[in-house]
Amino acid sequence: MLKAIVDKLFRLEEWQIGVVRDSHFTDADFYQKVRWYNFAGYSFEADPFLFELDGLPYLAFEVYSYFVGQGKLKCFDLAGKEYDFFSDINEQNGHVSFPYMFEYQGELYLMPETSDQKVIKLYRFEPENQKFIYVRDLLSGHEYVDSVLYPHQDGCYLFTSSNEAPTKQRLYRADELTSTFLEHPQSPIADSPQSGRNGGAILQHNSQLFRVAQTSEGSVYGRSILLMRIESLSRDEYREREWQELTPSAPFPDGLHTLNQCNGTWVIDAKRYSYAPTNIIIKLAHKLVPFFRPSTRYPLHYAQRKLPDDI
Repeated sequence: MLKAIVDKLFRLEEWQIGVVRDSHFTDADFYQKVRWYNFAGYSFEADPFLFELDGLPYLAFEVYSYFVGQGKLKCFDLAGKEYDFFSDINEQNGHVSFPYMFEYQGELYLMPETSDQKVIKLYRFEPENQKFIYVRDLLSGHEYVDSVLYPHQDGCYLFTSSNEAPTKQRLYRADELTSTFLEHPQSPIADSPQSGRNGGAILQHNSQLFRVAQTSEGSVYGRSILLMRIESLSRDEYREREWQELTPSAPFPDGLHTLNQCNGTWVIDAKRYSYAPTNIIIKLAHKLVPFFRPSTRYPLHYAQRKLPDDI
């Protein structure tokens, strides 16, 4: 009872991004090889994705502003230099997170989460302007979260869930990226707090495909990462089964909800709880946000400004 009261008043989440080199998610000591970074100087930095431009790796991720109740996107190279690839997207009203990127027919695309707009938007990178430009809406009508698209040999497959049904994973398919996405005949493909929400891009290992899911408990998501091995993916059939769980440990032992890689470099995010007397003021301010700005459901994350660590 006392712990519940203390947690309610003084506990806040801190999320940070980790980079893993010279290892693989199947290695037993994978999590112990993580090097933690504070790229943008916030105590909430999450949803990391790696991508390449001209052979160089870049990191895209979300920073969550506690006092406005919204996330925005940041981009750094792995030496710590920031880039403004997402400036036009961040200027739009609303929450933006989960900057999922993929290549299709030689071009780089972005499909971020914009759940409060009830739409999945597609953007394409323009090298001339060094910006992502809007292309089209892929799906609309729900508060879609943590969506990923996988170009396969017989079409494009879009995996997503929603705030309305957060533990239900739905699958859509289109012949081409420019075609209409229709729900797969076996969708929803998961309906469980253990596997219903995505936690990263579709991974490939030894010719096998894996869907990255994040486990949930009650209203709290991102307890751990659960890798689902995809056993069949086609126009008419989808099958997957539980394969491996990744769990967090110190120094961020309280949650893990994103796993991605690019050319052998891996990124994850993990959380820990902080307790401080001033947290009650921060939590109260967060409660007041909806009275000053219309919003939908946002998770409680603490994003006070800090001095950046050396990269």
